[in-house]
Amino acid sequence: MAGKRAAPPEDCGGPWRFMALRQKYSLWDVGERLLEILDDENLVQNCESYVEEINTYLYWLNVERFDRRGVNQRLPKFFQGE
Repeated sequence: MAGKRAAPPEDCGGPWRFMALRQKYSLWDVGERLLEILDDENLVQNCESYVEEINTYLYWLNVERFDRRGVNQRLPKFFQGE
């Protein structure tokens, strides 16, 4: 099987909301915010406060990625009811 792009998250609010979020988390905006985080003088002390935000950025940076091998490995288990 083949594919293109990762699926939108289930709780994103539908296709229009997904497209709006995709624009909000553009490569440019994510890059600017990550630079702001790296410029934080207290980054070491505040690193835990950035974890969730950075994980969100990682999702949006990989939204175009489709893991064909991973899907093909899970499909037989799906059809076997596991």
